Amino acid sequence: MTVRTEIINGFELYRVEAGNISLVLVPALGGRIVSLRHLHGEREWLDGWSPENRRRLHLPADPSRYETGPGAGIDECLPTVLACEVDGHPLPDHGELWRTAPAFDPQTLRCAWRLQCLPLHFERCLDIEGNTLRLNYRLQNTAARPVPYQWAWHPLFTLETQDRLHFEPTPSHCLATDGRCLLWPGAEPGQDLTRADVGVAQPPCAKVFVEVPAAARAEIRGPGGSLRLDWPGELLPWAGLWINRGAWNGLHHWAIEPTNLARDRLSEARPGDDLTTLRPLETRAWQLRLTLQPPPSC
Repeated sequence: MTVRTEIINGFELYRVEAGNISLVLVPALGGRIVSLRHLHGEREWLDGWSPENRRRLHLPADPSRYETGPGAGIDECLPTVLACEVDGHPLPDHGELWRTAPAFDPQTLRCAWRLQCLPLHFERCLDIEGNTLRLNYRLQNTAARPVPYQWAWHPLFTLETQDRLHFEPTPSHCLATDGRCLLWPGAEPGQDLTRADVGVAQPPCAKVFVEVPAAARAEIRGPGGSLRLDWPGELLPWAGLWINRGAWNGLHHWAIEPTNLARDRLSEARPGDDLTTLRPLETRAWQLRLTLQPPPSC
């Protein structure tokens, strides 16, 4: 593995190459991964990095509002996605991590955060082998009482015209953010979410949750190659799917978001639910595997 540093827009970036993968990480922007590509392909998988003159590398104008941040690449939502209050604790929009620089170890690519709003310690380590990036997570309850949490992986992937999204197995339905059961992939009239087509929805965007099996898998396939995501469905039994066709900050991207809760607010979780509650001093660990393939001609 080779790691090089550079300064762009005043931020220190770590450019990592190992196996067949190249990525760029910015510790100061919440440990955000801002670029991800296969070394034998041309596709940039993360929105906000290309073109060079429009890179979204900046601190949030208002740290309480996610929409004022860079809204680029991969960050982590913990302990909620949308702002809410739990047990008298106000939880910020998209959680704490996206706006908080972690303790960072460039040797292991380890990011660590100690949250302020809840007694949680969170770590993410990266390693690369061949075509696969592994993201290893560890979440610890540091209190002698149960603590609720929601975690959602939060990538913003680039969209290309012929991209197609596949879940294994193919779902028959999905859930709206209010819990309504919808047909898949046409959750609303005119939609085909596998093609990032939101139909006539206004504003032009969609957010749904897809229930996944214990060996969870989703894949984006397109002319520029493929991206496959594998994760443990027993801990993260839902994939949030966010499709933005200009509604949010005028951008176009989509996201596959493994999560332990099929809602956007931790306050909507069932109190004491095992999936969203850490026992006193409990630690949980899980891994996401992201596998990139270049086009067959490469």
